[in-house]
Amino acid sequence: MAIVTGDLSVYGHIAEQVMQDADIPYFIDSKRDVLANNLVEFLRAMLEMILQDFNYDATFRCLKTGFFKESCNLLSDELDELENYVLEFGIRGRKRWTQPEPWQYMRRYSLETEEIDEKERERAERADRCRLRIVKPLESLQKQLSQAGDLAGLAEAVYNFLMELQVPVQLERMSKAAALQGDLAGAREHQQLWTAVMELLDQIVELGEFSPQDRLLEFANVMEEGLDNMVISLIPPGLDYVSIGSFDQNSMENLTAIFIPGANAGTMPRRSSENVILSDGDRIHINQVQTDNKHLSIIGRENSFNEAWLLYKGFNEASSYLWISYA
Repeated sequence: MAIVTGDLSVYGHIAEQVMQDADIPYFIDSKRDVLANNLVEFLRAMLEMILQDFNYDATFRCLKTGFFKESCNLLSDELDELENYVLEFGIRGRKRWTQPEPWQYMRRYSLETEEIDEKERERAERADRCRLRIVKPLESLQKQLSQAGDLAGLAEAVYNFLMELQVPVQLERMSKAAALQGDLAGAREHQQLWTAVMELLDQIVELGEFSPQDRLLEFANVMEEGLDNMVISLIPPGLDYVSIGSFDQNSMENLTAIFIPGANAGTMPRRSSENVILSDGDRIHINQVQTDNKHLSIIGRENSFNEAWLLYKGFNEASSYLWISYA
């Protein structure tokens, strides 16, 4: 069965709430924005940290995504203590994070004595041990990025960094944990995201080449743009789920019953919104004055034809039952 609507932003939330209240398994058939995913945030923070010389915000955004826990044996309590230590002593910049000398920043309660409290000494030692575990993969990444001679080298450096932190293994573990909690959509998101990131890196390599002096900055800008616009499509986790989607989704096949709410004018069919440089009127005028055989497509007209086809298909997809509601 499926619930199909012309305005998923309105009726999708209502249908989802009804399914939850009735304890009916359901699936929202829509492309998911992945900006809130830990891997996307990790990559964005990592690039910002490298470009901005290990600034505080980007560094701890990167660390708090959790991907350093596996390979660096980084516990949450250790990370909290490290953050407090960095804030207290104003530790900033790659030079101080990667210095060979141990961190020995400690509180001194008097300028007249050189005595150091033993707890302060132990605290500094813990922070330094934690820092050394973290900077090892980051220094390797920094070295590979600085030695990269082209976009392929930059993409390879990012890939090697992700593999060193065992990101694919961690994503698989996160997917299994989400599935055990009943979040099957979240589990599939983790599964697909690694492939989506690899495809993004491949696409960046195929762009060509940037100027050597701006290569890393341009790579980071394109990478962030790709992550900001990344969406993934999920498939229903099983046949016994109620699919909730719009007419242009792919889950409306082989259905016994379809319920269509909100079949109102303006929603079915949807009003065409021309978010383009040239309106349909402009395109028709240009086509009329064209002397050659080349013509611009009339986007509004094509969208209207496509919308009519989707409605026809949606209203005729159910094999046994069709319910329609309207105001």
